[in-house]
Amino acid sequence: MEIYVGKIVGRISGKRWAQVHDFVHETKGRLIVAASLAVSGEKTEVEMVEMGRELLARVHELYFGNLEEEAMINLKRMVETMETEFEGVEMVVLTAVGEVLYVAANMGGAWAKMKEKEGWVIRPDAEPGVRVLSSWTKNQEILVLGNSRFWEELPLGVVKAAVENNDVEAAVETLGAVVHGGERGEGAVGVVVQLHNDKSEILNSKSQVNLNDQIKKPKINFKLPEIKLPKLRWPSLPRGGGVYVVRGNKDLDRKRMMWAGIGFLVMLMVLVGGWRWSERNKQIKQSEQNKQIEMISEKFNEAKAVVTLNPARSRELLKEIDPEVQKLKNSKTQSKDKRVMQIVGEWEGVWNEAMGTKVAQPELVLDLGLVREGMVGEKLEMRDGKLVVLDTQGDRLIEVNPGKKSAEVVAGKNDLGEARLLATYPGKTVVLSDKGIVECQGLGAKCQVVVKPDDGWGEIVDMGMWGGNIYLLSKAGIWKHQGGEGGYGAKQSWLSEAGDYLGMAIDGSVWITEIRNEKLEIRKYTRGVKESFEVSGVEGLEGEVIYTDDETEKLYVLDTAGGRIVVLAKTGEYESQYVNEAIKGATGLVVDEKTGKIYLLAGSKVYVIKL
Repeated sequence: MEIYVGKIVGRISGKRWAQVHDFVHETKGRLIVAASLAVSGEKTEVEMVEMGRELLARVHELYFGNLEEEAMINLKRMVETMETEFEGVEMVVLTAVGEVLYVAANMGGAWAKMKEKEGWVIRPDAEPGVRVLSSWTKNQEILVLGNSRFWEELPLGVVKAAVENNDVEAAVETLGAVVHGGERGEGAVGVVVQLHNDKSEILNSKSQVNLNDQIKKPKINFKLPEIKLPKLRWPSLPRGGGVYVVRGNKDLDRKRMMWAGIGFLVMLMVLVGGWRWSERNKQIKQSEQNKQIEMISEKFNEAKAVVTLNPARSRELLKEIDPEVQKLKNSKTQSKDKRVMQIVGEWEGVWNEAMGTKVAQPELVLDLGLVREGMVGEKLEMRDGKLVVLDTQGDRLIEVNPGKKSAEVVAGKNDLGEARLLATYPGKTVVLSDKGIVECQGLGAKCQVVVKPDDGWGEIVDMGMWGGNIYLLSKAGIWKHQGGEGGYGAKQSWLSEAGDYLGMAIDGSVWITEIRNEKLEIRKYTRGVKESFEVSGVEGLEGEVIYTDDETEKLYVLDTAGGRIVVLAKTGEYESQYVNEAIKGATGLVVDEKTGKIYLLAGSKVYVIKL
C-alpha cells in the first residue's frame, strides 16, 4: 500500500508546541505521530522547540528501540511512557506494519472514511487513557487524526466536507486555513492519511497486446514462378540431294534425356524450396521484430501513464527498455517504424519527468565580495532563520539575512583563529579552528573557546550540533562533547568505526557520506548503532555535502560533479533532482522545507533555488 500524508500544524508559543513527524523502519513499519505539548509555566519558543525535539527523539527510541516486541503492545507502552515523562503531552499515533494499521491515542481522536462508510475510530470526547485499535489496510481509506485542540477547532462537518473529494492536498489546505485562523489554532495538530493500492492500473485494456499468445505462422500464398525456357532452333536440312540416316543406340539416347529431365526438375525444386525458405524466414523475422516493438511500445506507454502517480515504477520500466530503444533508434529499417519514431520523440520528456529532473533557476541572494572585498565562503549553515557563512580564507564568520539580502561580519581571526569547520544550533554557532572549538552566541556577542584542541581527535572532516551537543567526524569515527550548563565535557567516543568519511548531517540519527569501493555511500547511525540503509533509483551519485535536520523530511546530496542536488527519501529511495551548471561550483548547502527554499554557497555568492 502507498500511504499519502498531509500535515496540519498550528501556531507555536511559549506555552504550546505541536508537530507531525513521520518515521519509517525496515521491520517496524511506518510510524506517523501527531504530538503536542502544553506547559503550565511560560517558556520561550526556542525552549518549547527543544522540548519538542526531545519528545520526538524519545518516541523514536521507545518504538524503534525494541525490535522484538509486538507492534500493538509496543505502541501502547510507548504512549503510556510518553504520558508519564512529558508534561501536558497529547499523542495520536498511526503505524502501518505490513497490511495492518494500528491507531493509538492518550487524548484527541481519529476519524475514518472509506467509500460510503465513515465513523470515529477513537472519539476525542472519550474518557482519558491510552486507547489502541487495529485493522487491515483498505484501499482508498482516509483517516484524520488530531489532538483535542484540533477537534475543538474543526467541527466534524468541516472535516467531512474537506475530504469529500479524496484529495489529501486540498483537504490539508482547507483544514490548515481553519486551524491557523481559529482562536484555538495555537498548539493544534492533525494529519490526513490516505491509503492507496500500489498496483498500477492498465489503461485502455481492450487495446493491450497479450504477449503470452503464440505467434501464428504466416500464411504464404505460394505460386510457382514462371520459367521461360530458351527457344531451340533446329538446324536446317540441306535442300536437294539424298538424306543419310546414321544408326545409333536409341536406348542410350533415351536414358540421357531422362537424366537431363530429372536434373532439371531437381534444380527447379531446389530453387523454389530456397525461395520459400527465404520468404518464410523473412516473415518470421518481421513477426518477431513486430512483437519486440509492440512489447517495448506497451512498456513505454505504461511508463508514460504512471509517471505522475508512480514515478519509481515509471523509472523502472524506462531503464528496462532503454537498451532496446537505443538499438531500435540506431537500426536503419526499424527506426522508420511509426511506433519507434513516437517512442524516440517522447523519450527525453518522459525520462526527465520520471527522474524528477527539474532545471533549477538560482537567484542571487548576496555577493559577499560587495560586503567586504575578497570575502568568499566555504561552509554554510542556518540558525534561527538566518544563514551563517564561514570564510576559511579570511577567517571570518558572516551572518546573512536572506529576506533583507544583507550581511554582517560576526567575528574575525582574532576571535576565531584559523577557522576550518562550522556548525549551528538554535542560539549558538561553533567554529573548529586551531584554537579548538570556538562558540559565538550571535551578532556582536563575544566569542570564546569552549573546547581546547585535543590531539586525540585525529583528522576532523566535519562537525555538527544536535541536542546541545557537539559531534566531530574524523577518519577514525565520531567524537561527542556533551553540552550542559557548565559548558562542554571531555570527548566521548560516539562511533569507533573508521572509514573514508566526507561529511555528516544530524536529525536525531547521524547520516555520514563515505567513499567505499570508489563509490559514494550514505550510512545511517542511531544512538551509535548502524541501521540498514541503501540508496536506490539513482546512478553515479557523488558529493561530500549532505543536508537534513529534524524538521526536514528528505535527504539532500550536493553532487557538484554532476551539477545537481539529489533529493532522497529517508528510506533511501530516489525522489527528484535539481540541475544547473552553477551547482558545480557550490561548497555549501542548506534547505528550508517550510519556506520551500534551497540555499547554495558558491565562492562569494549565495544563491536561492525554489523547491
